Amino acid sequence: MVGDDPPGRRARLLLEPTGLGVETATDFTTAAWHKLMVNAVANPVTALTCRRVEVFGEPSVRELARTMLGEVCAVGRAEGARLPDDAVDDVLAWIDARPAGAGSSMLSDRLAGRPMEYDGLLGAVVRRAQTHGLAVPVCTAVLALVSAADEATGRADSD
Repeated sequence: MVGDDPPGRRARLLLEPTGLGVETATDFTTAAWHKLMVNAVANPVTALTCRRVEVFGEPSVRELARTMLGEVCAVGRAEGARLPDDAVDDVLAWIDARPAGAGSSMLSDRLAGRPMEYDGLLGAVVRRAQTHGLAVPVCTAVLALVSAADEATGRADSD
């Protein structure tokens, strides 16, 4: 997704021949934060649990995800995203609509022993929250856990 502005439209023209299906968004900030809500929550939760999207059907995990999504949404709004009141429910519905067995890139990385992309997703949310003086305690805790899991990846056999 690119912004529906001159730089975004130029990028779209460059990317269209690749077959990536590039879309433009009039309100890129809102679209980007909506996408980040999905990725900053679904990726670390699936990676930490080593489970696919079905894990979000468990009440305790769903409540954790709902809380995280609320925190990410608050940061997005502080960044200027016009996320609607039902943004959290919308993201949960999107996750629920994923096909059975769907995972995430971070889960794939963890299972393969590769470094995980948590810093660019959840780490970015926590850093932006700090710049706005917003408390995001659950996101911060999950970030600490996924960071520790990433540090441990591939080291269990060497200890």
